[in-house]
Amino acid sequence: MQPVRTNSTDKTLSYSLDLLRFPMITIIVLIHTNFAVQPAYMENLAANNCDAGIANGIMYYIIGFLAWVSTPVFYTMSGYLFFYKTGDFDKTVYIKKISRRIHSLLIPYIIWNLSYLIILLTAQLIVPDLINSNKHTDMSGMKWLWAFWDMSRINPVNVSGPIDGPLYFIKEIMVMSIFSPLFYFVLKNRKTGICALAISMCLFWFNEELHLKDSYANSVAFFGTGAYLSIHGINIASVSKKYLKLSCPLVIICCIAGFLSFDSKFENLANNIYSTLACMSAFGVAALYAGHKIQGNPEYTPCRILPSSVFFIFASHSMVLSLLMKILLRIWPLNSDIEVLVCFAVIWILGTAIPLSAYILCRKVFPRFTAVICGGR
Repeated sequence: MQPVRTNSTDKTLSYSLDLLRFPMITIIVLIHTNFAVQPAYMENLAANNCDAGIANGIMYYIIGFLAWVSTPVFYTMSGYLFFYKTGDFDKTVYIKKISRRIHSLLIPYIIWNLSYLIILLTAQLIVPDLINSNKHTDMSGMKWLWAFWDMSRINPVNVSGPIDGPLYFIKEIMVMSIFSPLFYFVLKNRKTGICALAISMCLFWFNEELHLKDSYANSVAFFGTGAYLSIHGINIASVSKKYLKLSCPLVIICCIAGFLSFDSKFENLANNIYSTLACMSAFGVAALYAGHKIQGNPEYTPCRILPSSVFFIFASHSMVLSLLMKILLRIWPLNSDIEVLVCFAVIWILGTAIPLSAYILCRKVFPRFTAVICGGR
């Protein structure tokens, strides 16, 4: 998610990507503001004799369907920027890019997961009631290592990601980066590339029917799409803007289809097709807005603090949300659907605002350290 270096021809593209970053990270936070499965939420509803059926349905539709545009956008952006203006992808270029990813991805990945683990262990000793029953102090030496890569190896109930859950995205980007020569080899020929992308997108759309892991199908399809556009010098902002009049109506149709297919065998397919079209539309809308602003004011530059805060928010919001949900769901009596939705909105806003404020403070007080843990962003 490194910024594009600008010149006069890149301006709209660069600003389009910058404009997308912060809204997309707020949607990531929204996805993880899912307290419907929290025991404290169930206990709260039972204690207040509240069914919250309507609120649960609305939250499920927002979190489980509408919000699933952000991850494809970030994967596409990552693939696009990895190969941006690369030229011939030889061994020297590959080594240079991998060494850069060590600083921008691997080092922050290790620091954040280690910090998360230390904080959890400390909190477990001080306030054990706020920590899940899966005791992290019982880990063997090998399990401590798995905490940095795949928590399901420690407890099958956990998702297959690092202990700082959202960083599974960084993990998969690192894997994609390692296999970038394979992406380049397959995608450098236009016809072969189109066929490969079509196959990968179909595998993503039908991942449930084919029993494929959703995150891998997602990452390969969208990272590959961004890589293909970049390798062939196709401006992602321009091409998305060009087809905006087609993609936007299709997104609306998919939203309706997703609502109608709720809890049916077609729900996953509708969700995945929606994610694809919404991703394309997001780039198009950002390009349209950036172009309009630049046309009205050639000196226009987007706010830099928000896009630069994205990695910090991404890495830290999980812990903030977890704490907010555990505290607010215990002290806030939920008596109606409206109160549930207000609580949901408050947790989402605070879950974004607190990490953003922490980033601004850290950047002022510890600028060099903040740059390191954010990958130089």
